[in-house]
Amino acid sequence: MAIGLMGAFPQEVEAIRYLMENREDIELAGRTFSYGRLAGQEIVVVFSKWGKVNAATTATLLLSRFDVAKVIFTGVAGGLQSYVNVGDIIIARDCVQHDMNAEPLFPEFEIPMSGISHFKTCAHLSETAFGIATHFVSEGIHEELAVDLIEEFALQQPKVHIGTVVTGDQFVSSAQHVDRLTTKLKESLAAEMEGAAVAQVCHEFGIPFGLWRIVSDKADHTADIDFTKFAEHICPAYIRGIVPVLINQLSRS
Repeated sequence: MAIGLMGAFPQEVEAIRYLMENREDIELAGRTFSYGRLAGQEIVVVFSKWGKVNAATTATLLLSRFDVAKVIFTGVAGGLQSYVNVGDIIIARDCVQHDMNAEPLFPEFEIPMSGISHFKTCAHLSETAFGIATHFVSEGIHEELAVDLIEEFALQQPKVHIGTVVTGDQFVSSAQHVDRLTTKLKESLAAEMEGAAVAQVCHEFGIPFGLWRIVSDKADHTADIDFTKFAEHICPAYIRGIVPVLINQLSRS
């Protein structure tokens, strides 16, 4: 069976497609699903598109149209905690839709009639990704990125964190928004726009799900300035250094 890969930014998906062998592109509902092999393993990779509905639609197509055994999501995110810095990697232990609120009928953040607010990721996927990401930020990053880019983005000592990733249909770009999120969801490490929606779809399909995010900004007033430049120059290097190794290890387990 194939491993499904979803990327939140076109550059990330193109970096994976470039590494694939025997690639075949299939168009479905305005999305390009690329089927082929990477590191000896069959994979299907697709750009999620932005936002929860887009991502959920993409995940549903991926799981219903392809023989996928597990799904891994990668992308960029805004760091929410003071100790989370640009270039760090967040491995999701669980995902929450921070803009879900059906009070007073259901508790805030709970998906109505599910009893679930925090969708847990697959422990095996997360642990495997953590080990590979840790090796990359300590050694591999210097092989994939030029010294001037490492210095420009202050990537000399990135860290890997495991914790909660929060998802909502807003681009978090102010200190006030960060404060609101971290006050209500104290364990949250990063904010993005797709992960928890995909986690919910995988949960409903009974498919193991893993998510890792590269911190592109501090989700503050500089987020709109940092985001595109980081994704253009840094994300593909992280993808090249992490994804093939991750796929290879998962194919053996």
